[in-house]
This record gives sequence, C-alpha cells and structure tokens, in this order.
Amino acid sequence: MIKNSPLHPRFIPKALILLIVNILLLFGLNSIGCNGFAQTADPLSQLPPAIHDLDAHFENQLSFAQVAARIIPTVVSIFCTKTISSTQLWERNILDNELREFLGEKYFNISTPREFIQKGSGSGIIVSNNGFILTNLHVVENAETIDVKLSDNRSFRARLVGADPLTELAVIKIEETQLPAGKLGNSDSVRIGDWVLAVGNPLELNSTVTAGIVSAIGREIKIID
Repeated sequence: MIKNSPLHPRFIPKALILLIVNILLLFGLNSIGCNGFAQTADPLSQLPPAIHDLDAHFENQLSFAQVAARIIPTVVSIFCTKTISSTQLWERNILDNELREFLGEKYFNISTPREFIQKGSGSGIIVSNNGFILTNLHVVENAETIDVKLSDNRSFRARLVGADPLTELAVIKIEETQLPAGKLGNSDSVRIGDWVLAVGNPLELNSTVTAGIVSAIGREIKIID
C-alpha cells in the first residue's frame, strides 16, 4: 500500500517563492506594458503634417523673387571708353614705378608714345522715367563715351550731367521716356541686420542679384593696402 507522504518541509518555501515571483513578474510586465502604451504617444502622430500645396508652402519662405522682379528693370549696365597714352600706362602702374627706381629712367623712356582705348563698365539705376540714371563716379569719370544698356537689351548713348567726388556719385542722362524708375530709400532708416538686395553688372554679367545683411553702420574703416 502506498502512503501519501508530505513534501519535505524545506522544499515548500522555495516552491511558494518561485510561484509568487512568477505571478508578480507576469502581472507586473502586463501592467507596465499597458501603462507604457497608454502614456506614450504614437510616434507617427508627432510627425509634421504633410505638405499638400507646395506652392503655398514655399510662398511663405524667405524669397527675394518679387523684389528682384521689380528692381531688375530699373538697373542698367554702363559701358565707357577713354583714350590714354602709353606713358599714362607706365605712370599708373605701381610695379613699373618701383622698377623705374631700381633700373633707372633709361629703361622707361618712350620715344614714340602710343594711344590706347581703355574700356570700363559698371552699373546704374534709373531714378526718373525720362532717362536720369544714378551711378558711381569712378564708372564714368573722364569717360569720352558712355553707353547704357537697359535690362531689355536696348542701348542708348548717355551724357554726364553732374558728379560729386565727396559722395562718389554721378548722374548721367539718356534720351528716352516712359522708363521704369527705382525709388530711392532713406539711409537713415537702415538698421544693423537688415536684409540688402544688390542688383548690378559685375564683370558685365548684367542683372546679377545677390543678397546680404547690413553688418555695420557708420564704421570708420582703416585698412592699409
């Protein structure tokens, strides 16, 4: 006859402990999992909304397109010529002056000076619809001929009306009417950090547009070349 014998007393506590630990782990993980999903937002819900209208989206971004479209027709390219002699070329070259001192005058005496046509170019802005154009003095200074090319590729011969060496500005005039004119702003209202749009003719690349910001106002620059 087989008799039921009780479990050994020392095994009972270990069995109970293992059972309790398993139950706690089971319910604990389920609880943590449920709470975690309940408290954590769906990652997809945190994504920015889809852009359905790209044109409307980019219209709200920083762009100079509208300003450039208004300004470009008012900006002109200026081409100048003047006659200079070969002696003037020597005198204006600093390196040649240094060589003159080193080698002596006999190497630089030109018995038959020749003349050359020097060409230059720059930019200007139409300030009145009857043909007055504002530019820098160095662009047209001592020029014998001044030609102006509009943004629509029409060309006109221009004449110098006036110049101011102090402000380094000059006014030229072409004989044409109904021209698009730019509006001059007030430099006193310029602030550090303001955007600046530049339209010009660098290296004869007409209607070139660049942008920057005002980095300083009224700064005295002392740079030694």
